[in-house]
Amino acid sequence: MQEELNKSVESPEILVFKTSLQTPVEVRFISQMLNDIPGIREWIVDLDDWEKILRIETDSVMPNDIITVLRKAGIHCKVLAMHKLSCKEP
Repeated sequence: MQEELNKSVESPEILVFKTSLQTPVEVRFISQMLNDIPGIREWIVDLDDWEKILRIETDSVMPNDIITVLRKAGIHCKVLAMHKLSCKEP
């Protein structure tokens, strides 16, 4: 168990989604939902990007978990990318 925890701490992942979010009000609307999902370290929405990008740094959340939560809120989203972050010692 401790080994799994260490592995997830060492290898966070960035999930990138295209969304139907349009306004800061919509971002505030989903903020509590995203903040309540265990395993999300940080998230940010770029409303200036034409694809209204949502980036999530996570230890354990799967893209389908995010899609399900956002769809329940009436927000459409699609996974664009998943990146493993490598945490190397200097």
